[in-house]
Order: sequence, then structure tokens, then C-alpha cells
Amino acid sequence: GFIAAWQSVFKNRGPGEVAVAGAGGVARAIVPALLRLGARDIAVWDIDPQAATALAKRCGRTVRAVPIEDAAHAIRAATGLVNATAVGMGGHPGTAIDPDLVGPQTWAFDAVYTPTDTAFLTDAASKGLAILTGFDLFRFMALETFRIYTGRTPDRATILPRLEQLRPKE
Repeated sequence: GFIAAWQSVFKNRGPGEVAVAGAGGVARAIVPALLRLGARDIAVWDIDPQAATALAKRCGRTVRAVPIEDAAHAIRAATGLVNATAVGMGGHPGTAIDPDLVGPQTWAFDAVYTPTDTAFLTDAASKGLAILTGFDLFRFMALETFRIYTGRTPDRATILPRLEQLRPKE
């Protein structure tokens, strides 16, 4: 789902150097996808440092765990930013990535899909970053899930506009 969502927005552009907040289930899916897309370096941090270390070990040399206190350095050095935490979701206000550090990067992705326009993505867009939303991911995961369960490839041109109608209204 993530690779198709990425390509729908960024086409064949590689992700470059990436800073990822969070090392839970979403990150365990997104980080390998970023590697497949050609990410050159991925820095991951989490409130549970062991989770970040385990993810880095699982994914190989291109992925490194950084202590949460070093996240600012990883963010500043990144081409792209990923929020793979629940921060920004309903009941979890705020942003996992310090807004003062957002700006020199070129893109941002937030796995949160409700609300679609999280504080993180709103800030990133206002600073000129291209954005990929959690809802974009949701739509492409739905297509892949349909294919897996039915063995039939859905017609994107028909289904994607219908899925877009499910986009949460803020």
C-alpha cells in the first residue's frame, strides 16, 4: 500500500534520507517500503529505544536507530519526514516532529488518517513540503487488501475516486 501511495504522489522519485518518528507496527511496514523505493539512509527513533533498535537490526545497514534526544539532528539531515506514531490522531493531539525543525526537507508523510490534515502535515505543507497523507495510504491499502482477499486486481480508475469519497471531513 505505501509504495503505491508514494508513487501516486511522487512518481519515481526516491525518498532520499528519511527521519522516522516511531518504530511500531506502522514503521515496521513503512521502513522496508522506503528501502524498496531507494531510501539512502533512514534514522528511526521511538519512546521505546529497543523497538527502534530492533527495527534497525531487522532492516539492515541503511536503517539506524537514534536515541530520541538525537532526533533533532536526524530531522535536520533528512530529505523526508515520517510520523509513524499515534501523535496527531484523535485523542493524541500535537506532533511527534518538532515544527521548528520542519522546513528544509522536501516531503513529509503522516500515517495518521483521521484527521487527514494533521498538525504535522499542515505545518509541513505551509513550509513548502510535498505531503503524503495517512488517507492516501489507506486508499492504496484498501486496493491491495481487495486483491489479496479476492485474487482480483481492482480497477484503480474506478475505485480510487470512490474511496476518496470516504476522506474524513475535518
